This record gives sequence, C-alpha cells and structure tokens, in this order.
Amino acid sequence: VDAALRLMRLIERPVSVPVLRPQLMREMHYWLLVGRHGPAIRRLGLPDSQLQRVARAVAVLRTEFAQPLRVEHLASVAGMGQSSFHQHFRAVTSLSPLQFQKQLRLIEARRLMLSQRASSSSAAFAVGYESVSQFTREY
Repeated sequence: VDAALRLMRLIERPVSVPVLRPQLMREMHYWLLVGRHGPAIRRLGLPDSQLQRVARAVAVLRTEFAQPLRVEHLASVAGMGQSSFHQHFRAVTSLSPLQFQKQLRLIEARRLMLSQRASSSSAAFAVGYESVSQFTREY
C-alpha cells in the first residue's frame, strides 16, 4: 500500500517519475507475490494451472458476454469437463459462469446508459438480454 501511495504521489513531481516509477512498480510486484494472494498470483503465470485455465474462460466471457452462455464451450476453452469447470470457476471467481456473465452484462449496460445515454431497453438488448423486464429485474 505504501508503494502504491508513493507511486501516486509522483504526480506531484513529474521529473522523478522516470527514476522512481520502475523501482516502485518492482516493490509493488514483490509485495503482491509474497502477500496473502501471492500463491494465486504466481499460479496465473503457470501455463496450465487451474487458475490459468479459468482465466482463459474468463477472457472469452469478457469478449462474448452478449452471446448466450454456452458452458460446454467455456469448459472446452478451459480444457475441463463441465462439472470440474463449474467447481474451479466458482473457486476462482466466487461466482457461477452465469452470475459472472450477468455481472459483465450489467456493468456494460450501465456504462452504455451513463456514457452514451442509451435507454435501458437499448442497453439491455445491446448486452444480450432478450427481455427488458428481465434486465430491469436484474439491474
């Protein structure tokens, strides 16, 4: 936290950024890797860890959230069976794939309504909802 705060304070001294930013970033990486989430972060770097496999499925969901959810496709991307995929996905994200997709859809719909002044119905359809009433209930 201290390193992140020091990094943000560099805004006040732009001339110091080229010298201090690399060291502060390195310090923040160090603390992340040795902190309580360090083991999970390190597993992200392993090419075939369960965490990395779920991360591949999450990447697909982030780009295809407006499409109907196909768990068998996500499980295939992750190189897992469907039941194993559900278990690992929930362990990593604390959500089911459907809940995760809903969150992505709602975040994007909100962005559309705020930044592009989209109506709730046009935002709902743009993010993949088939029914405005369903969108309204979930929003």
